[in-house]
Amino acid sequence: LIVGESGTGKEVLARAVHAGSRRRARPFIAIAAPNLDGDLVDARLFGHEAGAFTGAPGRRCGLLEAASGGTFFLDEGQDASPDLQRKLLRVLESREVLRVGATQPIAVDFRLIVAMSVDPRALLASRALSEAFYYRIRGVRLTLPPLRERCEDIPALAIHFAAKLATEEGVSPAGVTAEALAEF
Repeated sequence: LIVGESGTGKEVLARAVHAGSRRRARPFIAIAAPNLDGDLVDARLFGHEAGAFTGAPGRRCGLLEAASGGTFFLDEGQDASPDLQRKLLRVLESREVLRVGATQPIAVDFRLIVAMSVDPRALLASRALSEAFYYRIRGVRLTLPPLRERCEDIPALAIHFAAKLATEEGVSPAGVTAEALAEF
C-alpha cells in the first residue's frame, strides 16, 4: 500500500519496487481504479472466452492474468468500488481468475500494489473501504510525503530531468550549476 498526495510519485515508487524484485522480468500492469468501473470490468480484469458476450469474438487474457508472475498496480485505490474490492479480494484469497464464459479457473500469482491519495483509515471509517480488503493490502505501507516536505530531493530531481531533457533533445547535457542547486 502506497499512500501520498497526488503527484508524489506513487507509481514511480511502485515501478521501483517491481524493478528491484525477483518479479522484475515479468509484467508491470498499471491501471487506475476508476477505469475498472462499468459493464466490462470482469472482462478487463479476468479476460473472456470466445463468444462470452456480444462483441467477444476470441479468447482474451485479463489484466490480472497478464500480471501473473509480475506486479499489478492499482492506482487511485481510494476510488475502487465495493464490487471491485470484493473481486480483487477473492482473487487474492483464491489465487485464481475465471474468465468470463469459462468453466475452469486459471492460477495467477502477482504482487498487488495499491496507491491511495487518501488515508485509508478515513475510508474505513466512512465504509468506502472494506476492512477485509484493507487488511489484505496493508501488509507493507509506504507513505510518500509531498516534495515540499522533502526539499533535499530537489537537486537530484533537477539533475535527472536536465539529463533526460538533453537526451530527448539530442544535445549534450549541460548539467545544473552549483548556484542553481544552492537555491534549493
